[in-house]
Amino acid sequence: MSPDLSAFLNPDLCANTARKIGNQLALCQNVATNTCAKCKLVQYCSKGCQTADWKIHQKTCKSPLMKEQYEPRWVQEGRLPLFMRTGPDLVSFGANKYLWGNVPALDILNIKDNEGIRAVDQDFTLLFAASGDIRNLVKTIVGLPENYRAKCEVICNDWDFPIVARNAIMLLAALRFEPETAVPIMIHIWYSALLPARIAQAVEDCLLPYIDDVCTKVKDKDASSLLGKTFKIRGRSLRLVLKKGEWFRLCGFFKIPAGLRAIDAQSVRQRTMMAPERVDYVDRALYRQSPAIRMGMYRFRVDGVLLPFGASRKDFDTPNPTFYQDQNIWPMKDSADPLSGWNYCEYIKHAPIARDDVYGSLFFFLRDLLLQFCRRLQSRDMRIQLLNMDAQGLPIYLKEAGQGKVLFDRIELANICDRGYIGPENTLLTFSPLLKPKNQNPKATMLMLFLNAVQEGERLSGGPSSVDFPSILGKLKKYIRIDEFKLLPIFGPGSGNPELVRITSCFSMFADFDKYFRRFLRDVRMDQLAKKFGMRIKNQHSIIEPWPFRVTNNTTKHEFEILCAANTIGHERYVEWEKLG
Repeated sequence: MSPDLSAFLNPDLCANTARKIGNQLALCQNVATNTCAKCKLVQYCSKGCQTADWKIHQKTCKSPLMKEQYEPRWVQEGRLPLFMRTGPDLVSFGANKYLWGNVPALDILNIKDNEGIRAVDQDFTLLFAASGDIRNLVKTIVGLPENYRAKCEVICNDWDFPIVARNAIMLLAALRFEPETAVPIMIHIWYSALLPARIAQAVEDCLLPYIDDVCTKVKDKDASSLLGKTFKIRGRSLRLVLKKGEWFRLCGFFKIPAGLRAIDAQSVRQRTMMAPERVDYVDRALYRQSPAIRMGMYRFRVDGVLLPFGASRKDFDTPNPTFYQDQNIWPMKDSADPLSGWNYCEYIKHAPIARDDVYGSLFFFLRDLLLQFCRRLQSRDMRIQLLNMDAQGLPIYLKEAGQGKVLFDRIELANICDRGYIGPENTLLTFSPLLKPKNQNPKATMLMLFLNAVQEGERLSGGPSSVDFPSILGKLKKYIRIDEFKLLPIFGPGSGNPELVRITSCFSMFADFDKYFRRFLRDVRMDQLAKKFGMRIKNQHSIIEPWPFRVTNNTTKHEFEILCAANTIGHERYVEWEKLG
């Protein structure tokens, strides 16, 4: 039996969430057709509900965060911000895990610009070699043609076990439940620090038995051996390959740690998200946002529940066990944000009537996207395999698993090609033999993402001292009103003026990324590596443009504001590869 989770698929949007009938809390369930004209963050079913809620809502509407010019706390307190004082700049804070995407999701097939109409009858094999979360998998499956009738086989691998464990839970939910039940489970397992008890119970009661059954069968196996299990659900298959110990460890991700209460879980999370030593870094990030985004971002930082702004949180009373395997540590950096993994221009189209509610927009975008994903997964010939290993071991594993002859139409590598990971040469050595040659699929593509190459090239070219600041300042004036006299302190002693901090932070968006990337390519001998491994960089990208997040001559003021508010920097560089023949 499937639980009724419809209330979490379609949350009540009337923000009068403190309404009582008698002494009992009675959420308003009427259709909310009016919005707060001032903040545009919440909506109501009637003027009566809006009036009744004003005592509570005015704390949002009149919050300092909603002022057009937000005043950071370092300004209020008359001091230099921590990031401008002597000593190392604390660029990050919190545990070093990436359970959420840090660049927007992409469809690695992008059928319309590649295989085209013939793809409806074409089998595909896809490899996400360092998948992170499942956002790219979701986007790719939803991007298949509506009338797709062939077979799609996917291998999704990540070396970090908690990522694989969470992906397994979400995909089991997508197969086990009807889409309308699976989707709220997936959204909140993915992004919410607290769950409704009904969702937590559904995960433990309906999904954990699949894992318990495996653990019973493998308890006498060798501890170090890789053990695979193919789950056949609704005529579809999900294969999970783990070491024996990881199968038993996986069980814990379905269960709330003994004695962990919601209040304790939130306290653990807030020690990272609301840490006093990070106040100035948080305020610097909030300052560059519009008031409504700033307010939504701060609220998510406080409560960690992905819902429309005005929706009730009262049912979210149970710690999400996938975040609290260590009861004393929030597992991510304080900068981790659900918005970072998705394209603003896509999710903002799903805004509710309260059009400035960006987290509500993301909720409804994910709801609609995941409904499509679950329906595709359950109605097409989709075969997904989840692995938990070092990406460099994938060719050996495939050979030993009898899949050594499998070649892929797409290989997505995230940024393991950065020199801080396995680097360009080892990436090509490992994965170029796995890509289909042109005679099997002329559109077969391997996709690399370089997150650090531009910074490395900049250092090799002399660092920031070589930047042409006057030229950049001229470009910046197209997007930001600048009083040049007020800019002088930037080049002298440190100034805590937040506008100067904001403008200075924009300078890096206008650096000569092409020059620095060319320097990086020369330094790693990329041309020689390409020939060595029978590959070449595609002249024309067909999956994603090389620099999707940088400012160009055609960038509008509105687009610039979106780029400034995002967690991307602009120097993220995609490289698409193909076989020579």
